[in-house]
Amino acid sequence: GLPSGEYDIVPVNSNLLVSPSSKRVHVNSKSLQLGNIFSIDGFKLSGRINAKIAGISIYLDEKKVSETDKYGEYSINNLKEGKHKITAKYDGYEFTSIQSFINMESSLPSINIKKARVCGSISIYSPELK
Repeated sequence: GLPSGEYDIVPVNSNLLVSPSSKRVHVNSKSLQLGNIFSIDGFKLSGRINAKIAGISIYLDEKKVSETDKYGEYSINNLKEGKHKITAKYDGYEFTSIQSFINMESSLPSINIKKARVCGSISIYSPELK
């Protein structure tokens, strides 16, 4: 068994926002029942955009919550279960959006580029136009 003494219980799951962050308990020779000492206040999910562009702004219900890294990946922290809309914004691009019921078991689908503005010039060479 566990020796008598003071112990700190720390929940370990990097995808959950849990409170309190730890709880001190005293253990003696009798059995210990803790009950519900922690609550889950939110969770983290990760997603990606089908473009390897850093700095794409990610919005949850119209509020900026994240940016993509150089691989087009992002994380949203402190999510609450419910229906949410996830959108992406980056100058010169238009993206699909995600609108669905999200919980901690959800897997976010990729966000795709719908339109991209292309800048530059086109040169056409034709021997007939000499």
